[in-house]
Amino acid sequence: MEGVQILLTEFGKRLPMEEMANCFLSIGYDMMHHIAEESMPGETPENISDSIEEYSRIIINQLKEDVWNRA
Repeated sequence: MEGVQILLTEFGKRLPMEEMANCFLSIGYDMMHHIAEESMPGETPENISDSIEEYSRIIINQLKEDVWNRA
């Protein structure tokens, strides 16, 4: 989290927040892809992508039900 704060402090004034969010999400999804490739040897690229999409939906649903639902 400290690294994220440093990036926001350094680039927050130079990049629109939407672009900054897109960068963070892109890095996260790319990391998930690399992790999936390593943990699913022999799987097709399509199966890996499908697994990442499914896991992403699970994460979003958990955020909706818990974190984003807090008052």
